Amino acid sequence: MEITRNTDYHVVPIKLCQEEYDDIEKLAGTGYTPDEIAMYLSVDAEEFKRQLAKEDSLVRFHYNRGLLIVNYEISEKLQENARSGNITAVEIFQKRQEAVYVHNLRRKFFNDGH
Repeated sequence: MEITRNTDYHVVPIKLCQEEYDDIEKLAGTGYTPDEIAMYLSVDAEEFKRQLAKEDSLVRFHYNRGLLIVNYEISEKLQENARSGNITAVEIFQKRQEAVYVHNLRRKFFNDGH
């Protein structure tokens, strides 16, 4: 995918490599904003956000994958703690399950992906 890179106040078209897509996943998973990720990668922030908005872009795929990986890791640890009898973890895990259930119902009946 072609995106623009900021170098010395010039905007130059570039293609992201796999390492940069991996960086997008890690940064998204740790809560960095699209503007911050664009700055980290030295790419044009507006173009990065345009790519992020496209449903079929690799930027969006890797950004969402980064969020998914972190959510999975947290849920997995939460589930382990809940199974070991941690009451707080049980309550949080149940709330997360309910939120996922409601989200899936909204998608099913209202075609709402949010």
